[in-house]
Amino acid sequence: MQLLVDLPFVFPFYGHNLTAAYIATGGFLYVGTIVHDFLTVTQYIAPLMGNFDSSLNDSTSTIKYGNNGTAFTVEWRNIHVNHLEEVGGFTFQTTLFNDGRIVFAYKNIPVSVDEIRGGNGHSVTVGLSDGFYTEEPAYEGSTLVRRTIYKYHEVSMETDNVQDTSAFEFFKLPTCNQLLTCSECVGQGPVIHFDCSWCGAIERCSSGLDRHRDEWVDNQCDLEAIYTDCPAPLKISAIAILAILLVSILFMLMVGWLVYAYRFPNTASGLYLIEAQSFMKGKFSREEANDSKYIVDPSSETIPEPVVKASNGGGPAVITTTTSSEA
Repeated sequence: MQLLVDLPFVFPFYGHNLTAAYIATGGFLYVGTIVHDFLTVTQYIAPLMGNFDSSLNDSTSTIKYGNNGTAFTVEWRNIHVNHLEEVGGFTFQTTLFNDGRIVFAYKNIPVSVDEIRGGNGHSVTVGLSDGFYTEEPAYEGSTLVRRTIYKYHEVSMETDNVQDTSAFEFFKLPTCNQLLTCSECVGQGPVIHFDCSWCGAIERCSSGLDRHRDEWVDNQCDLEAIYTDCPAPLKISAIAILAILLVSILFMLMVGWLVYAYRFPNTASGLYLIEAQSFMKGKFSREEANDSKYIVDPSSETIPEPVVKASNGGGPAVITTTTSSEA
């Protein structure tokens, strides 16, 4: 049984931003997006994942959750193991902090955790894990989809340390998909315990093993990732930067002068601006007048008709033309 709840903040988990989580009666949080039995054992935050059943003791067994804005806590109180009800109730918590920290806290652990293994094949898990799945057609031309689930990383705690009044605290480490530029991605060195590569096609840093695996492969990032050198950044010379700066300053000074002259017409700058405007208006007016002084109408021109005169000798005709001219 699982209950989907919204988190009061964006929680970073293996570089992925979580906004919701499923609270499971089995003593863990499922942090995937698709509910599937196999996915629940690869994407989890588990203070004590076991074969618990909160319905065995309805009067005292409860699962509660709450937050204070920066921390989200879930408590499993007095819940019993399904196949070992006689050992008593377990009480423990997990808390997610907005900075990525995770705390497991244990109040009442009646027996060794190793003793509650089994029961319908259930194991006992304490720790963190993340995984991903890929989808592809079941066979060529098929509308059926084959989904393959992978677990790419986990943090497992020794169950012997799970005792009354004990606690674990986990701190967030950097991951490839948190790096936003190529230079950060390929130059991170030994800080990140994943093999990071930059894919220019999707502008993303990744080890190729995270929840965006399908997109990474679809864009052939698994092939491009063999290149670990970033494109050289565009460099601007100092002279070019100085020239851009000077032009920007001159432009701002000109705009400032125009605004001042316009708002204060009685000043020297204002009078100069008025004279300049009057001069430009007069110049354009004279040019427009000159352009309209002479108008040629092509339709008024006529083509003279040829005049044919016959010669006296009956020979070939002589064609002459007459033209008219205006003084």
